[in-house]
Amino acid sequence: MIGKLSMGAGAVGAISYCYYDKKATDGNGEKAVRGELLYSNEVFITKLPNTHLHLQYLAAQYHQVAQLNTKTEKFIWHQTFNFPPGENVSNETMVKIACDFAREFGFEHNQYLVFRHRDKPHEHFHIIANRINANGQNTATDRKNYERIQLFCREMENKYGLQVTKSKQKSYAQSSSVQADKLRKLIDKHLPTCQTLSELSIALKKQDVIMYLGRGISFTDRNSGVTFKGSALSRHYSRSQIESRLGKSLVLQAPNSKQIAISDQSGSKNLNTVIKSKFPSQKESLPVSKMISEHNNATETRKDLAKINESLRSVKNRKVKRRIN
Repeated sequence: MIGKLSMGAGAVGAISYCYYDKKATDGNGEKAVRGELLYSNEVFITKLPNTHLHLQYLAAQYHQVAQLNTKTEKFIWHQTFNFPPGENVSNETMVKIACDFAREFGFEHNQYLVFRHRDKPHEHFHIIANRINANGQNTATDRKNYERIQLFCREMENKYGLQVTKSKQKSYAQSSSVQADKLRKLIDKHLPTCQTLSELSIALKKQDVIMYLGRGISFTDRNSGVTFKGSALSRHYSRSQIESRLGKSLVLQAPNSKQIAISDQSGSKNLNTVIKSKFPSQKESLPVSKMISEHNNATETRKDLAKINESLRSVKNRKVKRRIN
């Protein structure tokens, strides 16, 4: 059993994909139905005059609830579970797996539909769930979902006596392997010439290595399918360390300059990469502050002298007028 996850911002497209066949039509020239609705939760089911499901009405219910939480843009959780060719799985077992999945991943009380497909050699079914509940809360987090889904599949295989399938999802390898050493060298090669994580991702992709960003960072070799967590390679390959190592060789030391700003891809100055060099020491800055203080004092003294001179001129003028009188 293999699980595949995708997120989306629209309900009607996902539901339509699960219910209708994209290409085939029935005897009346209408879209052919390929999805069998096995189960619904917190969703009102209505049908059109031709007995097909009213997909627009179903989707509208999802969107009405999703409007309670505008922060979660991709509120649709589209989950697929595939079984090995030749394994026969009953509708009842698929529904049980879907309900177990909803409880495990936080949308047990949310809207979700379960569709079964029979258009491929292997059995599979789809879950279309709303990550937002009736209170406007995002209850279905996507944190570490690839690993969690893989573990869930193993648990379901054991619980329902299903055939154990080697998962195609990412599995993290140990850093002691030859592949890990090769990956470390590849990252070290490109880090000095890249200024951003985006540039590093592009450079590694050309070498058939895919970089994934989350709270941390991981790398997958497309040829072998093996994935390494950055921190498992060594602490120097964690996300924070890689970000600090980016573009180190591109920084030129400029004496007598206080700041050097490196421009990113957009041409704007990236304040995160500002480098300070040759700062004046505390001792060096003391004469400057003293000069400023003396300058300010001299300015005040000149102002005071000007006032005194003005007063003296005023007194002198009064004495002259007295003599004339």
